[in-house]
Amino acid sequence: MLLWDSTVSESWTMADTEAAHAAWNACVTARRTARIPRRPVADLLIGGFASNRQGLITRNAGDFRPWFPSLEILQP
Repeated sequence: MLLWDSTVSESWTMADTEAAHAAWNACVTARRTARIPRRPVADLLIGGFASNRQGLITRNAGDFRPWFPSLEILQP
């Protein structure tokens, strides 16, 4: 089963930027009001990109669910 095709290219879109920005804003707001773990910016960018695609395959679903609640996440 092929999970990744390196010949397929997806462009970053404005919708990806907006999704990542909304997640970043929610993360910063939550960090200021409560003690939450720090999330790397890369996770928010990955989630923003995945939110406008068919979903995300990750072992760390808990890192994405708080910031992208409607994102379809598959755990191997």
